[in-house]
Amino acid sequence: MASPPKLSPQQRLWREEHRHDSQVPSIITVNVILPVLITVVTVARVASRRISKAGLGLDDYTLLAAVVGARPREGDQAERHQTRAS
Repeated sequence: MASPPKLSPQQRLWREEHRHDSQVPSIITVNVILPVLITVVTVARVASRRISKAGLGLDDYTLLAAVVGARPREGDQAERHQTRAS
């Protein structure tokens, strides 16, 4: 494995000043709120179609397939990490 590049004093100073700058909280928030919102909207759509007895159309089945298919599966992160590490 290659060693990390040497940093100049200015780069080290900048890194030290900005070590607490992180977008991780925002990323986590988006990755929690959007799936919950998508699930709520999808359940509401299917429920409204059933209540109105309109029946589910091809668009509804496509939406359900997309929502189910978009869910992360257990182990996906570990597999990606192992693939990148090798």
